[in-house]
Amino acid sequence: MSYGKERFPGVTWNCDNCNSCLSTQRGFDDKLHTWICNKCGYENSISSDAIYESLDDYYASQNEQSYEDGYYEDDYDDYDEETNVTSVLDTANDLLNLVNDISEIYVSLRNARRKKKEGK
Repeated sequence: MSYGKERFPGVTWNCDNCNSCLSTQRGFDDKLHTWICNKCGYENSISSDAIYESLDDYYASQNEQSYEDGYYEDDYDDYDEETNVTSVLDTANDLLNLVNDISEIYVSLRNARRKKKEGK
């Protein structure tokens, strides 16, 4: 997660391949110009060109791209529903991992303080 001033405040970044939330992935910083998704390994662009006003705008851009690639809008309908469920589960898992990491840090700091007090 980005610490300090973000380049794009308020933007939630999702993987263009698997739709996993990039913003909650360990080490993510929107000041980087690309980010490799921790879930699928896809290299995502982190730039103003990759920001959409809404999910509808994002999906519309994907459908426009799919026409160029020879796919049809219906090909994305089933995928989007599956991806949304997977994305929610991935985000929940990312948050759980973050809570576990914070808990481990807290325990380590608490133990270090106890040792320091015992040493006095």
